[in-house]
Amino acid sequence: MMEEEADVAEAAVLVVDDEPGNLAVFAASFDKTFRVLTAGSALEALTLLAHESVGVALVDHRMPDMSGVALCAELRERFPHVRRVLVTAYASEAVAVDAINRGGVHHFVTKPWRWTELRQLIGAQLQTYHLETTIERLRASLVQQERGATLALLRAGLLHDLAAVTSGLVGAFDLLHEGLQTVRPHLSPIERRRLDEDTESVAAFLDRLRRLHGEAPRGIDGPQPAPQVLDSHALVRTAVRLMHDGGPGRVEVGLPSPATRRLVWANEVDIVRVLLNLLRNARQAAANRQNGRIEIGVCGLAGRVEITVVDNGPGVPPALAGRLFQPGCTGRADEGGQGLGLFLARQLAERNGGHLDRLDGAPQTTFRLTLPAPAGPVGSTPPPRGEREPSLG
Repeated sequence: MMEEEADVAEAAVLVVDDEPGNLAVFAASFDKTFRVLTAGSALEALTLLAHESVGVALVDHRMPDMSGVALCAELRERFPHVRRVLVTAYASEAVAVDAINRGGVHHFVTKPWRWTELRQLIGAQLQTYHLETTIERLRASLVQQERGATLALLRAGLLHDLAAVTSGLVGAFDLLHEGLQTVRPHLSPIERRRLDEDTESVAAFLDRLRRLHGEAPRGIDGPQPAPQVLDSHALVRTAVRLMHDGGPGRVEVGLPSPATRRLVWANEVDIVRVLLNLLRNARQAAANRQNGRIEIGVCGLAGRVEITVVDNGPGVPPALAGRLFQPGCTGRADEGGQGLGLFLARQLAERNGGHLDRLDGAPQTTFRLTLPAPAGPVGSTPPPRGEREPSLG
């Protein structure tokens, strides 16, 4: 089972109904397909949600202590990631409007429900729950890592600038020290001792500056993150969703074919971070085109997986082509670009045993991320039955 499917299975389906018979029927119908929790009242449901991981809540509309719409509104406020499904035997326009406006209901189910349709609905809602919670978790990790990497590179730049100053100080100190040696024999013992102490203090300070220059700070600090078996298409979908969070232009995105799904061996946060950088650059390049488009491809090689990001923008300026992966290289300096993105992205790829490069001679701007596949045979892994690749363009 792929990691994405395992995570979805861990999130429970909570059924809230004041009729014990309805709860028993649902549990008997679905407890072999999903992890099912049941609650006979709104209070019991809220208590369970405080201690259990719940992805989908199926709430009966007519309950004596609190209506289903009111409970969904409470869930929306306290547990916003839980997918809310309202179950009712008396659907009306007024109920629907209230449920959507007040309860933020994601879907309606009318009684009597059909097993196959409800199973597909719950599965789809669990997939959406997993994607949204994964994105929130990765967003927090990405912000933290970007801040740390930027600070490390700024530190590197400051130390580089300080090296020139240090060199001048060392030269001036050497000259001063030579001159003081001619004066030293004429000083009193107390004055000589003070001179020696001050000289040693300045020499120690300059030595510390020299050692700082030799520490060679990196853009990627911290311990090597743990690799995982990851689904290439899940990584792509997550990065695309994050790309759409903000920034100029909304270009069309072509997702890889389901038949090309592969497994990779890497750290999830690192690889999403690399893909997000490539996608944001591609969107920036294609946003001003009338039919701006990004095409993402996946293919498997012997023990490796390649993910390509292609855009139909104007291309890389010749002046930047040879140093794209160097720190400080940017075509958007007037917009505040620091030129750190591709430099850091390549470092992230390499610390996961992969590589990032740009394909020279391609008809459109193409970046290629190569990652290791898990040990053993790796083939095409189709999506679960009933799942379709979502359209994110």
